[in-house]
Amino acid sequence: MAGRKIGVTELRAKDLEGKKLEVKYEANGVDQWQLFFDGEKLHLIAKDCVRSSLFDMEEYSVKGAQGEYAVYIASREKDLIDWLEDLTMWEKFASGISGAKAVGGPTLEQFFGCWNAMNQHSTIFPKRHWSWIDLGSSPSEPFIPLRKELCPGYWLASPTYSNYAWYVDDGYITISNFYTFCGSRGGRPLVTPTKDIGLQYDEELKMWLLI
Repeated sequence: MAGRKIGVTELRAKDLEGKKLEVKYEANGVDQWQLFFDGEKLHLIAKDCVRSSLFDMEEYSVKGAQGEYAVYIASREKDLIDWLEDLTMWEKFASGISGAKAVGGPTLEQFFGCWNAMNQHSTIFPKRHWSWIDLGSSPSEPFIPLRKELCPGYWLASPTYSNYAWYVDDGYITISNFYTFCGSRGGRPLVTPTKDIGLQYDEELKMWLLI
């Protein structure tokens, strides 16, 4: 049985309480997605790091590293953040919703907005001069990838100083030099639907439906 329709602009954190975050959506070969509410806007985020073979990477000299998921930048001509923010690189992941846009991951502010909206007793704030942010021993979904053994963490689409970028691992956020093989992490595409999209929660499927 599906619940009441909620417009994406009407959604609040309390609407997600006691419900799974999974959403029925598929694009570019990825069929596992979750709701990602940053406190102001609703997004869809890939439940896991996405295989690097699904990325458009050549223009930015992005290279695959550990296994099939982690990537790093092999050239200083283009920046990792530019790649993550380039809508044309990620538009295939938004193809399941007319007018939607996608990027390669949430920003630091979006991550914290979602964290603070869903963890009222553990509020944290983004301060870019930090280099390590402890998220506790067991961060919940949607903050960590589904299968951490496939990829240690994922990049955030937020610039920092010098040749470093923010990434999320299991239990913390920190920065890494994204020009090195050892600094490689994965991508979790973030899709932002248009304002006219609505949501319904299906109690039998334990999943959100886009309507």
